[in-house]
Amino acid sequence: MDATDPWEERIRNFNQLNEKDKMVMFVLSQNILNFMIGHIQDLESSKEVWNSLERLYTSTMKTRKV
Repeated sequence: MDATDPWEERIRNFNQLNEKDKMVMFVLSQNILNFMIGHIQDLESSKEVWNSLERLYTSTMKTRKV
């Protein structure tokens, strides 16, 4: 019988997700203009980066419409 510790599995899953999140953050940072880095440099997750860029571009689009 396999006696895998459930906490070990949770920690392993968390670490895998954390690594994937770091990769997404890297890809996002490599694909934006240099002047935009200041908007995301202190954020800690790819979700925060995405939301920040979305807000920035959405506000720009609203300004253009007006």
